[in-house]
Formats: sequence, structure tokens, C-alpha cells
Amino acid sequence: DSVSSANASLTGSITLFAIAQGTTGIFNNPFSGGAVTFWYRLAAAPATSPWFFISSTAAGVTQDTGLANGRSWIFTTPFTPPASAPDGTLIPSGTGLVIRAVGVNANGDAVGTIGTTALTVTP
Repeated sequence: DSVSSANASLTGSITLFAIAQGTTGIFNNPFSGGAVTFWYRLAAAPATSPWFFISSTAAGVTQDTGLANGRSWIFTTPFTPPASAPDGTLIPSGTGLVIRAVGVNANGDAVGTIGTTALTVTP
């Protein structure tokens, strides 16, 4: 549904989170038996450039407001941008990063965010 920390400046580490929302009281973990993975790429990179793996989490925390679409499953992971991407691309201060989350269930069905959450690495 979403990945948050939009347009944040990043010094050190940050907690990224992805949220799946559904009907109060009955919306079960949509990724049960699977996982949510987090990915990044440089914001200035072409659309065909690779996404780099951050981490994966299978456990989500649920919140329920009692209202119509009030149940949320929240998946989190810490993220500290590396000095360079796995392909050797340097990530200096001022570099924009785009974050994406992809959730996969036990059957291999997947859904992802559109990858527009932006972070800027700062000194």
C-alpha cells in the first residue's frame, strides 16, 4: 500500500515501513508464509537501472482502529545507505534514493509499491 519516509533527508540510519490496509477485524496478514522485501536505487538513475536489496522481513505488526478499513499490517526494516551500491556506484552526500517495497505471499503472488519514496543522503 505504501512505503514511508517520503522526501526525507537521511543522516545515518532510518526505519522504513510498508503498510498493507484492509477491513477491520478480518484482514489477515496478506504476506503470511512469505515476506516483504525493501529495495533502493539512485533517483537519478535511468528507469532500466537495477534495484538493490535492503532487507526482508516476514513479521508484520497489526494495528486495528475498529473503523471500516482500519486494520493495518506494518512491516519495518532499518536502513543505512552504503557508501556505494553493490554495482560499485558511489552514493555521496546529496544523492537521492528511491525506495520500493515488494510483498510476496506463500503462493508466490506479489505486489509492490510504485517506488516513488525519496530519501536524500546528507552528511
